[in-house]
Amino acid sequence: MIRLREGAGITATKRDIVEKPENLKIEEIEAAQLPVQLPDLDCAIINSNYAISAEINPVADSLLIGLPLGIPLVAGEGKGVLPLPRSVMRILNVVINLLRSVPFLILMILVEPLVQVFQSIGTHLAVKLDKRIR
Repeated sequence: MIRLREGAGITATKRDIVEKPENLKIEEIEAAQLPVQLPDLDCAIINSNYAISAEINPVADSLLIGLPLGIPLVAGEGKGVLPLPRSVMRILNVVINLLRSVPFLILMILVEPLVQVFQSIGTHLAVKLDKRIR
């Protein structure tokens, strides 16, 4: 588990890490360089636009993860085709709930620059923009 300093928020960087496993090495890499670095990394978070340009197919990857989890979940329900033990269903639900939050986390990261702009401009402009949108 990684622990960040209190108040780090969504703009946390590597410097905000106060506790992590000793064998975990965290590197900050320029987003455009990630596709080149992927073979040397055990794990990475990469923007879809860079993934697609590196011929990584996010749709195919999501199918590779989604189908093996989704089919047993639907078929294994109490009235499903092949009911599974409750313990297996709980594990599947936990894994799915963890994976379900990934798109939201990506959205939060992508929206952060917009939030910074509105914070620097102030609420007056934000209110005006909101009225124009309606």
